Amino acid sequence: MREYPNRIFPLMYEDVVRDLARHARSVYRFLDERMPIKTLKWIMNNARRKRNGTTIAARWKDSLTVRQNEQILSVCSELFRLLRLAPDSD
Repeated sequence: MREYPNRIFPLMYEDVVRDLARHARSVYRFLDERMPIKTLKWIMNNARRKRNGTTIAARWKDSLTVRQNEQILSVCSELFRLLRLAPDSD
């Protein structure tokens, strides 16, 4: 974000599935574009037919093993450091 100010739009998966329509509108606004009505209708139509997005998005938290979590932390440690989600090691 420092290298490309005002050109990065952060999204969190859990937030998007919780309210896809609102986040889709935000992305279109960020791009200075109008969201097509067809897109909004698709989102609204599919939101009614699918299971609760929040539950689906959080399901991985219940099935992730300690070993898998450690692997994720190891592989993503540099990303987490850059995003300041983990303390600096230096």
